[in-house]
Amino acid sequence: MKKFLTLLILFAIALTAAELRLGIISDTQPNNPTTKPGSPFYYMKKSFEKMKAQGVDAVLLVGDLSDNSLPHVYDGLRAIFDEVFGTTDPPLFLPIMGNHDYWIYQNKDKTVEDPYAGKQETKTFREGVFMKHLKIDTINPSVVVKDISIIGCSMDKNPGLSPSPKNLEFLETEIQKAIARDPNKPVIVFAHNCARNSLYSDIYHGGSQELTDVFKKYPQVIYFSGHTHTPLEDETSILQGDFTAVATSTMNYNYMGEGSPICYRGLEYPERHLPKNMLYVTIDDTKAVIRRYQLRDDSEILDPNGKPWTLPMPPTKENFVYTRENKLKMYKRIAPTWPENATVTATVVPEGKPFTGIKIRGTAAQHPHFVWGYIVEIFRKEADQWIQETETNYTRNGKDLIKTKDPVQIYGDHYLGLNFKKDFFEGTIKNIPARHYFTGFDFKPSTTYRFDVIPFDNFGLKGKPISCEVTTPAEKFTPAN
Repeated sequence: MKKFLTLLILFAIALTAAELRLGIISDTQPNNPTTKPGSPFYYMKKSFEKMKAQGVDAVLLVGDLSDNSLPHVYDGLRAIFDEVFGTTDPPLFLPIMGNHDYWIYQNKDKTVEDPYAGKQETKTFREGVFMKHLKIDTINPSVVVKDISIIGCSMDKNPGLSPSPKNLEFLETEIQKAIARDPNKPVIVFAHNCARNSLYSDIYHGGSQELTDVFKKYPQVIYFSGHTHTPLEDETSILQGDFTAVATSTMNYNYMGEGSPICYRGLEYPERHLPKNMLYVTIDDTKAVIRRYQLRDDSEILDPNGKPWTLPMPPTKENFVYTRENKLKMYKRIAPTWPENATVTATVVPEGKPFTGIKIRGTAAQHPHFVWGYIVEIFRKEADQWIQETETNYTRNGKDLIKTKDPVQIYGDHYLGLNFKKDFFEGTIKNIPARHYFTGFDFKPSTTYRFDVIPFDNFGLKGKPISCEVTTPAEKFTPAN
């Protein structure tokens, strides 16, 4: 009996040892390495502590680790890693570079000693700074851990964002080596930018087509990317088509604009520096489990069915779970609804003065998971008729203000963390010019407008509209460029 129990224990240990465990974060992006509460490195340290408790084999840092390639930030990051994990048998430390890691700090305020003064500012030099201060010997790691290949790539064309021919040759070679070792094992690949048409539905505009062209030949690839800053609460942060693509989100600020299932950009949204996301991934012979965490309250983000993302192994196109078609079925799409007695109001801002915009505020719509956002259709009253404004989105292209036919959009608040959702929504449609990538509108003085507000879900399914009206004052104030 004792011999049987001993064999059983050894078998259980062998099974546990065979499981690969990864901790993954990206886009910490600070200009200083402070760990004061709420800072990116404060949450990075929390994520390392969570990874240590889970016994990770490797820590993947998917680029943009400093805001502007600052050596003392890398020093601070490495010091936190060593503090949490110790220097005796720590997990593999696998950072790669993003676009911010290739940017040069301008040192306009002289807040720190200029690390680049008098030196040749080349990509090679910045790569050397990254490696020296993070205490690593490559920016393109390729390792095999528990029989699974892990390949990281610092893309150096359009530095940090696009792969050069050398990068593509490296990726292709390392993926083929991994498949030659065992075609039934997944291949973990990570780089800063996403592959084009792999995340955030078809509307995403910033990914790399070259990466897509490489990965689409290998269904074994599970590709983790950063850069987009979109929240992991969003179920479009994973997609399986020809390969598996997964977003890593951010330790700094959320960016929602290019993730919308309805349109490209929307109104400015508050508190987007508060939430922080990380991934914990386990892989064995039968499945890969990708667990998402909102570190703001240390909660796990589950799908609408109450489960973590789970991928059958070995990965084949035939067993892909998170295709676009499958996701639309498994998430049981339900249009958002308004609660009974819901109200929406439109208010001139600031009230009683030359106005700078119109604030829309209302009762939050309801949905079993979350409301992704609210479309705002704008109508202008002329005589006794309502005329819909067809070019409603005013945004910037560089310094130029442009019109587009995208609707105005107020973001929902799921990016704050699903436990922090509010019972109201609001957004201010500012008079043009719009600021940076947030939208504005050219309101006319002494004009009555109607706003039809339409909630929509994570995949663009719309609810019914609810309306409000406001009349603009005679004077209009347009902010300076």
